[in-house]
Amino acid sequence: MPPTPKSSLIRNPALPPGSSTGSSVPAKPLPGFSRPLLVLTLVFVILLFPLLRGETEPRWDARDMIYPSFAYSADSFTGGHLPLWDPYSDCGYPFHAEPGTPAWNPLTALLGMLFSDTGTGFIWYWLIHWWWGGAGMLLWARKRGAGTPGALIAAVAYAFSGFFIGHAEHTSFIVLAGWLPWIFHLSEEAVETGRTDRALLAGAAFGYACLSGYPGFMPFTGLALGLWLLSRHLADNPSGTAGGMGVRALPVLKTLALAGIVAVVVWSPSLHAFFVEGGGYTERVAALAPEIANQLGPFPPSAFFSLFFPFAGILGRDAIPTDISMSNGYVGIFVIPLALTWFLRKEGSRRPWGFAAFLFFMLLVSIGGRAGLRTLLYYAFPPLRFMRFSAPFRLFWIMPLCLAGGQGFGILVTQAKERLLALKILAGWGCVAVVSALVLDRFLGSAGVETASMAGTLYAPAFILFVFFAAVLLIWSREAPGKPGSPLVPMLLAALVFCDMAAHLRNNSPTVWAPSDTIRQAEAVHRRDTLIPGDPGPRLPPLPYGFFNVHLLLKAPVSRSYVTMLSKGFDEGIAGKGSRFVEVLQAAPRFWLSPGVSPLPSRDEAIETLRRTGAGDNVPLFVDGAAAAGLGRGSVVPGTFGAVRTVLYSPERVDLSVDVPGKAVAFLASTERITAGWRVLVDGVRQDPVRTNLYFRGVPLPPGRHSVVWEYKPSRLFPMLAFSFLTLLLCASAPALRKIGGRFRSREASGR
Repeated sequence: MPPTPKSSLIRNPALPPGSSTGSSVPAKPLPGFSRPLLVLTLVFVILLFPLLRGETEPRWDARDMIYPSFAYSADSFTGGHLPLWDPYSDCGYPFHAEPGTPAWNPLTALLGMLFSDTGTGFIWYWLIHWWWGGAGMLLWARKRGAGTPGALIAAVAYAFSGFFIGHAEHTSFIVLAGWLPWIFHLSEEAVETGRTDRALLAGAAFGYACLSGYPGFMPFTGLALGLWLLSRHLADNPSGTAGGMGVRALPVLKTLALAGIVAVVVWSPSLHAFFVEGGGYTERVAALAPEIANQLGPFPPSAFFSLFFPFAGILGRDAIPTDISMSNGYVGIFVIPLALTWFLRKEGSRRPWGFAAFLFFMLLVSIGGRAGLRTLLYYAFPPLRFMRFSAPFRLFWIMPLCLAGGQGFGILVTQAKERLLALKILAGWGCVAVVSALVLDRFLGSAGVETASMAGTLYAPAFILFVFFAAVLLIWSREAPGKPGSPLVPMLLAALVFCDMAAHLRNNSPTVWAPSDTIRQAEAVHRRDTLIPGDPGPRLPPLPYGFFNVHLLLKAPVSRSYVTMLSKGFDEGIAGKGSRFVEVLQAAPRFWLSPGVSPLPSRDEAIETLRRTGAGDNVPLFVDGAAAAGLGRGSVVPGTFGAVRTVLYSPERVDLSVDVPGKAVAFLASTERITAGWRVLVDGVRQDPVRTNLYFRGVPLPPGRHSVVWEYKPSRLFPMLAFSFLTLLLCASAPALRKIGGRFRSREASGR
């Protein structure tokens, strides 16, 4: 019998490259990606059907902050202008500088045009990113040898892990989690194949995530990507690349450089807006104090109970010292044993210690300052000073655990010899689960939490499904190694994993959705036009609707709302509780003339003076010494001196007609917030805006009648936006351009 040609031999897909089972199998094309993707989509639709049907709605920050921001962005795009300035919140707000705002995500504009109901559009925006994370994990796990069943298990475990379920309210976290498998997978492909287009695609995926992901997450994602590539391709070398570490490091460094440059270029408009426009508005652009960055919101030791019993985070929310969104690290009761099976497999290459080191590193970071590594990184990696919490970093150990779990299941499907090992690991994991249940019961009892009535919800899903999984695996392990197994067994085990994650979603749904109709009520009164012809009228009191920023849908201006970019002295000072100046902020005259100003005293003195000033009082106008030069001294009740008429009031442009009486220079004051992007034209001539009363804008005017135009035009933003999206488009087109170039070169060569 002639020898089999090498071209017809492939490695066992469940083993890492460079390893062998001692036998060869005929080469077959990998099954298509469409069918497993369809299965994943079906699971996704079934589990999240209450959201798709409109029976429930996102809750907490997703509903109260991101949905109104999405609606305002969509309204701006459909109205023909960019969502730069929000005149309805906090006496004016640099909307595009808000961390994590969906303003620059292309999906916002698309869904805003597709859906007249922005509540429905937002839910699709939220769920598309969520589903995209599962799709990315599905593709990555299949490329890593998990096979179709293993890849589906990895995808479902990741998409319905404790990160997605816990942080469902934090939409900007979901955006990053949705893109993370794609970023890592494309970067790995770039390293292994040397293809530049894959590195550019990874950078485009990274940059896209940056456009609406949580800013504090993004630099750390770059660090994590670098550590992952170095640990996997230098330490583990799964692709079996020849050469020493120096040789293997070159493609890693090239990939990181290309992806990093592309990501920063795409992200640059948001970065610029945050540091420049936000810098003139809020203190949030400054680094956080170590005690806040390192100690706030960790993944504490008590949260590790969620690896077995995720409902513990809800039942014991007062006993676990972190936010309820950050106490869930569940990846499924079976995924960790499957990952251990992949790690401890008897056949194949050496142990992937680089993978284990990465996992342990990320585990320590998520614990926070208690473990010390988070504190060390605070000083060694300065961007981490802008991240307020530590528990969200568990994403970086949840994701590789799900990937390894899928690979472990792929091993069980293709290597019958490893099933006994998996059974032993599963038995050990079950013993650990029993001990954890006993300890958890005592822990919750000592905190005054009654567990007896909720024992079924807390413990039953894990233990019932665990017993079924172990029984099926036991029967499966007794099959003869050479006997072709039934495809029904992997399907049954995969179905048990899906049931496990479905139970996780059901029991922990309070962190995902609420059975209310707040969004439906808001959409019923939603006014999509962002323009206000004429005078804008008075503002509403602070937080008139509680935490729900429905004023962005009503287009009703408020003196203070629920935002993250707080300003020291404004939110808790002149616009806070007990301040009479709130009456001035709510008064109808937004702009008024004064015959004089006052030199700026100390910040605390100015705030205290303003807090004591209310409606009907002369309002002092504090400006710095240089701006006060040449102006008189004095103050008036707004609207009692001269005449100011609002001709047009729109988000980024305000036209005023002003009559200055007498023969002296007067001062046009306002209760409209100021940032670096605001400029003023007096009779068509550009003037320098004056920061007035610490937070507002004003300008001196000579006697007579004047046309005053306020325009919000952030410097360098528009060319940066154009360059950002052009870079994104070109890098996303890189594979197609490469293919076209290859065909052209082939035709040219054949023509010769």
